[in-house]
Amino acid sequence: MANFKDRNIIMLKKSLLLSTIVFATSLLMNGVSSPAVATTMQKPTLKSPKSEHLAQSNTHRVRLGDTLWGISRRYRINMGMLVNLNPKLRSRPNLIYVGETLYVRGVGRSTSTSTARPQDRAKPKPPVVVKPRYQYKPQPPARPTPQPVAVQPRPQPNPVTVKPKPQPVATQPRQNSRRLTTFNLPSERRTFKDRIGADRGGISCTQNKQDSMRTLLPDNNFGWTLYDYPQFFWYSPALEAESIESTDVYFTLGIVERKEDNGVIEEKLGEDPLYEAQLTQLQKRRSEIVSFTLPPDADPLEEGQEYEWEVLVECPAGNHISIQGRIKRLSTENPELSSKLENATIEEYPSILAEAGVWYDALQIMTGLMRDNPEDDIFQQDWQNVLKLIEFKESSDLPIQYIEPQFEENIGQY
Repeated sequence: MANFKDRNIIMLKKSLLLSTIVFATSLLMNGVSSPAVATTMQKPTLKSPKSEHLAQSNTHRVRLGDTLWGISRRYRINMGMLVNLNPKLRSRPNLIYVGETLYVRGVGRSTSTSTARPQDRAKPKPPVVVKPRYQYKPQPPARPTPQPVAVQPRPQPNPVTVKPKPQPVATQPRQNSRRLTTFNLPSERRTFKDRIGADRGGISCTQNKQDSMRTLLPDNNFGWTLYDYPQFFWYSPALEAESIESTDVYFTLGIVERKEDNGVIEEKLGEDPLYEAQLTQLQKRRSEIVSFTLPPDADPLEEGQEYEWEVLVECPAGNHISIQGRIKRLSTENPELSSKLENATIEEYPSILAEAGVWYDALQIMTGLMRDNPEDDIFQQDWQNVLKLIEFKESSDLPIQYIEPQFEENIGQY
């Protein structure tokens, strides 16, 4: 009797175990895990703050002091991609407006992570149209009998009075609402002179020995900027034909360090230059004005910091010519100036910046307008007025050689 009970208990345990295995297998086949497995395998998904940041930074609103080069560096994209995202820049690549919105990343792209190929995806079946067995064709209605129409007499035309043609009106030339005629320049003065030197004697290598380089700055040799990557302007005379191949030109930008000792301010340049490069794009056979844009592989200018820049021409036989200028970046926290620029046209920018005393940026916008509107005489006249302000005696029709990064260059990761 006891053996019979034991056998029943064993068979019952085996039956329960088999039922448990079958039940667990069915759960797994239907994608359902047991609570123990779920607590060890499944992790809660958290929203990535980085993805939220990227979603909110597809656009950039241009602020006071922004440049395209600085924007490209800030968002780590090359200029070619920035222009492709903003086709409007193609017609004015040298000018951006305070307050305008630029795309800095692609928008509207699919975020699907499916790896299935298009040919592997199930195609939707076309809907089945059930045609009725018998179709009822309605009979067309009977046409009404046309009624006779009374013919009305044709009205006589009224006599037409011929008016004389208007005489052409003389077209008035377009006037700029804010002509640039004066600058509110800073009172700060920097006493630098264009230097001509020789390591082993001799004279400079310019064609005209009385002609030398000079900065396009007021007589205080100092100017303000708001830009993180400004442009620097100077006059470069033609070099002797036999000296062209063996002459090198260098640009250097350094930080000015100041300290006060017993009421006396001492200045010196930092030991390491902020940026230096050899300029190989100059047309040494002709006299020209040079515009050099600080490239985005250099560090941007800091607000409130003063810098000294130098252009050095190394002539053969140890001769050299060099010029120096000073630049200081102002604070961009200027709501009044920002409001003026945001509510102005780009043609009014130079006069507004001149009124604020921002020399470098007024020249940068002015030359940008000249490049994008080469047939506009008003911009040429403003350029001549600026050269007269600094007593530039050479011809105002000199060509301008622009040395700047190319839009197609990949500036890489910083």
